[in-house]
Amino acid sequence: MPEILSTYSIIDVLTAFDVEEILRKNNNSLSSNPGAATSLGNNPDTVYMITTLANAAYGFGQGPKPGTNQGEAGSNLRIKANVNDVIRWRTVSLTDTADYKCFLYHFKAIGTNRLGDISYITANIIEPYPAPGWPENNRVNEEPRADYYAQATVLSPGDETYTFVVAIYDRHAQLKGYVTWDPYITISDR
Repeated sequence: MPEILSTYSIIDVLTAFDVEEILRKNNNSLSSNPGAATSLGNNPDTVYMITTLANAAYGFGQGPKPGTNQGEAGSNLRIKANVNDVIRWRTVSLTDTADYKCFLYHFKAIGTNRLGDISYITANIIEPYPAPGWPENNRVNEEPRADYYAQATVLSPGDETYTFVVAIYDRHAQLKGYVTWDPYITISDR
């Protein structure tokens, strides 16, 4: 039986936050209201959006405005995608779960919506981690974990600015607050 190839791709985007710097810049006080989240500004140096090399649209720059060069892992992102490709957004603190955890709370287009309806998904998965004695024994154990992400389907190529709202929690599951920024996302045909 011939292999059936999918006609769309799944594009994963990881957004990392320098939560300690965000808290420092805001005197350790973030908004507790997602509708009035603390703004990180138009081109924050505390947000890093990355995707795989195959999905990054290089040669256009990732800077605060088209034509400027920021490189990947800035607060804006240029990706290669076709209509009907699915983009999955995950968030992480640079300290991972040791101190803070970040969750994408909401995002929406400011103008033309290049992405379809957004779904927020929590999947229960089993994840490996290094067992005591690693790396000498080369053993891993497994533990259940929740994989949370938002996803949307590409409707059309082009530039769009979105408003993202992210919830930040400390390691004791206490809300530190909500932050927002308005990245532009460029979707170019593959």
